[in-house]
Amino acid sequence: MSADDGRPQTNWEDLHPVIDDAMHDLVEKDRVAILVRFFEQRSLAEVGEVLGVGENAARMRVDRALHRLRELLTQRGIKSTTMAVGAALTAALRSSFQLHSPRP
Repeated sequence: MSADDGRPQTNWEDLHPVIDDAMHDLVEKDRVAILVRFFEQRSLAEVGEVLGVGENAARMRVDRALHRLRELLTQRGIKSTTMAVGAALTAALRSSFQLHSPRP
């Protein structure tokens, strides 16, 4: 599959196990920061509340966690920008949530 600009299109379903594996390699505070920010779609102020820090510290924690996650993904052969990792997390976590949530 290719994007309109000729680049290969990423299949996030294929990357889900790799992202999951890399997430487990993060320290707990980084993992929690990413999960709360992207999976629970909470604000940085709310991430700070969960971590027991202020909003600016939460922003830095999320940024550093995304950077570390990008490094871990690069070690696994997946090259991306930190911003793209955040977008991938959002897509993968939403997809996972929809796949595993009970249907009405």
